[in-house]
Amino acid sequence: MPSEVTDRLLGITAGRPTLAHDVLDAAGVWPHDAVAGAITGRSTWQWLLDHLTATLVAGATGDQRAALELGVATGYFHPPDRHEQPGHGHPASLARGPGAGVCG
Repeated sequence: MPSEVTDRLLGITAGRPTLAHDVLDAAGVWPHDAVAGAITGRSTWQWLLDHLTATLVAGATGDQRAALELGVATGYFHPPDRHEQPGHGHPASLARGPGAGVCG
């Protein structure tokens, strides 16, 4: 990710390092241009999350959407191993709001 995009992300998410970390993780899995576009075109972290979510869901495959729908319907979320720590990545943490846990 270009340094100016990373700098913009850090400015938008100031005081929310977990959110910045999760967005950078998304860039490792999803197309960089989609994530970078969400970062550069937003002025607040709330708008960033709204746009990034809409962009990534729109670009998801049918299988990815089916898995997401199943997870939402059942409340099931299996985070990557590196996120398995108390309070992070668990469905209850997702209900607390943006940046509390992001699945990819």
